[in-house]
Amino acid sequence: LGANVSSTTFRLGDRVAALLPNGGGNAKYISIPISSAVLLPENAHHEDIICLVANYMTAYQCLKIAKKDGAPLTNANVLITGGSGPVGQALVELALREGAKVYATAHKMHEEHLTKLGAKWFSIKPKKWLPYLEGKMDVVIDGLCV
Repeated sequence: LGANVSSTTFRLGDRVAALLPNGGGNAKYISIPISSAVLLPENAHHEDIICLVANYMTAYQCLKIAKKDGAPLTNANVLITGGSGPVGQALVELALREGAKVYATAHKMHEEHLTKLGAKWFSIKPKKWLPYLEGKMDVVIDGLCV
């Protein structure tokens, strides 16, 4: 721990995740600002933490790159193909938190879940959603290479 880190925030031996906005960071030792460190619950399983951090950081980075001049996505129309996958669901949640209108493609069996998250569901097949959405999106994140 650095000399300027309060012992009430972190202690030597604490399990932390490093949230690096530009990727990377798969290391045993790293020097990061305290704002990039997240204290992990003692009872959390290593595999669960990896899945959570990897999917949400990927989604965060996609949205960061997609933003125009870093502007928030408030009222932006955002299309996420493959909205039912791990990164797709993270994208849906993060975009909605920023106030975006989110449209997500997925198989029919995921319609209810995506709708409950707050997205407008469309079939995975482009011929089903393209006539409705073409030219109306501010951001498109294609996780399926359609």
